[in-house]
Amino acid sequence: MGFMILAWTVFATEGVLAYATWERSSFICGQPTRHSRVKVIHASLNFICAVMTAMGLLAIFQNHAVKEIPPLYSAHSWLGIITASLTFIAALAGTVFFLLAKKLGISKDVRARVAPWHRLVGLLAYFLGLATCSLGIQEKQGFITCASGRAYCLSKTLLTILVILVYALGACVAYVLSTQSDRVTAGQWEREIDIFEDASEGLLP
Repeated sequence: MGFMILAWTVFATEGVLAYATWERSSFICGQPTRHSRVKVIHASLNFICAVMTAMGLLAIFQNHAVKEIPPLYSAHSWLGIITASLTFIAALAGTVFFLLAKKLGISKDVRARVAPWHRLVGLLAYFLGLATCSLGIQEKQGFITCASGRAYCLSKTLLTILVILVYALGACVAYVLSTQSDRVTAGQWEREIDIFEDASEGLLP
C-alpha cells in the first residue's frame, strides 16, 4: 500500500505541478525553469509513477494469489484498475503524440487537438489515484482490530489522518491548477508544441 501511496502523493503530484507551476517559479539559480526542461521533468515523473503503479498492481495480484484472496472484490480494486488504465493511456499518448511525434510523422494540428485530451485524461487519472489511495487506506483500517475491542486506537487514528491529508493534497493541487488556467487559452497548445518540438530534438535519438 505504501508503494502506491508514494507513487501518487509524490511522483504524480510533482508531475502535475511541474507542468503547471515550475516554469513560472524560480527553482534554478533564481530563474524560472525553462519550458523544455519542465516538459522533460513532467514526463519523467509521470513515467516513474506509471512504472510504480504497474509494479504495485503486480505485487497486489501476486499477494492475493498467495493468500487465496479473490481479486477485484471492492470499489478500491475497481477504481485502481480504472486509474491504472487512464495512467497508461495518458503515458502512451504523451509518448506517441509528443515525444515521438516527429519520428512518426504526426502533424502539429493533430497534436494540438490531442493535447487537451491528454491533459484531461492525465488529471482524471491523478485525482482518481488519490481517491483510490484513500479507499485503500480505509479498507486497511477496517482490517485493524483495536485492543480490548475498543473502537479507537492509534493505528486507526493515524490512518484517518492520512486519508484527510490525501484529500487535502488533492484540494491544494486543484486550487493551484485553477489559478493556472490561462495556460490553455486559444492557440496555447500550438505554441507549446512548437517549443517542445524544438527542445526535444536534442533529447531524443
